[in-house]
Amino acid sequence: MAEDMLGKVVRKLVDFPEEVLVVIFELIKRLLGENCLEWFMELKRFMRKEKCWLEFYSMSIIECISLGESLTIDAVNGKETIPGRKDVFSFIDPDFDRRGLYTSDESTQEIPVDVYTIKKQGGVTLTGLFLLFWCDLSKLSFTQNQVINFVRKYPEWLESESYTAYFLMRANDTLFVADVKKYNGGIYVYLRKFSFEWYIAERKPRVIVPKANVKI
Repeated sequence: MAEDMLGKVVRKLVDFPEEVLVVIFELIKRLLGENCLEWFMELKRFMRKEKCWLEFYSMSIIECISLGESLTIDAVNGKETIPGRKDVFSFIDPDFDRRGLYTSDESTQEIPVDVYTIKKQGGVTLTGLFLLFWCDLSKLSFTQNQVINFVRKYPEWLESESYTAYFLMRANDTLFVADVKKYNGGIYVYLRKFSFEWYIAERKPRVIVPKANVKI
């Protein structure tokens, strides 16, 4: 019976995209770890759409710092890409070109956004950070053109060289993270892998997300 169930699980796994497999792998580690029973019980509550500690955990880790502000990303045609905007960025990570992120995206409408930061530092990965927003990751992602628009409109929200700002992006059917920061009087942008292996080292990173899609 167990072998038959394992076979069904493996056959299902091959159909998942990479970003989902990353989350499944992390969940399996939790279910096999020191607090496996707690994770198992809370997972069952989550599957029943009941309140569980994951939602309260999110609220203890991140907080919105743009309350009362009306921040928006304008409607854009999707034609601007980060590798082509050397007038906006003083440094552009060569990985944007290496990963083929120089093609245009679809047009998008104006959207309101919020800025969050981490209240408690320690043990948070890039993937884990975006999972804290408790919603479909595809609804948290921006196009490159949208990231450029925010940086142009709100450079003050990049704050100072002590901070970095993260934007979840989907390009070529893959999730990436744009890491934007002020440095040496300019704005630098790096491309990060959407992975549990990348731990956040910054003291107070900022995360920009679409306001309407956040569930916390």
